[in-house]
Amino acid sequence: MAAGAPPNKGVALDRAGITVFRDMTFLAADPASERSRSAKRRSKTMATLEKALDKMREICLSLPDTREGDHFGETAFYVRGKLFATCGAKHGVCEITFGLEPDHAAALLENDPRFKPYSRDKRGVVLDAAKVKRWSEVQELILESYELVKPPKVKKAAKKSTPGKGTRW
Repeated sequence: MAAGAPPNKGVALDRAGITVFRDMTFLAADPASERSRSAKRRSKTMATLEKALDKMREICLSLPDTREGDHFGETAFYVRGKLFATCGAKHGVCEITFGLEPDHAAALLENDPRFKPYSRDKRGVVLDAAKVKRWSEVQELILESYELVKPPKVKKAAKKSTPGKGTRW
């Protein structure tokens, strides 16, 4: 019988390590085992975060005029000062966030359960990094996000006109 169990009651240990009695009362799992499970979840999240950050850096920093920075505690990628993607585990799950054309974002959200909407922008899409099937797919989506926010190229300086044919001097 488990420690702290009411007398004369049957005891079973469920998969989560919680002691369950026949009358459906229960005794929470040993705090040490709960911490161990929590540490395993954090460890998996950290491993996913490290892999996701490596891949995101590889994808984002290969694009022209990009840099890595911070955005509210998450790793962010900018093109000429404009944010186009983030990656982080601020909420306990490693998530990749980026923007798409509104119709493309809506189609992904409707047809692919791996994606969820970003609450502050209807073009924003969030993907759990653990649910990435192919990084080439993520690369295509990140490239779309990059193209949407990158400023137009700086135009070449206009040629100075010289006095001569077609000018008034």
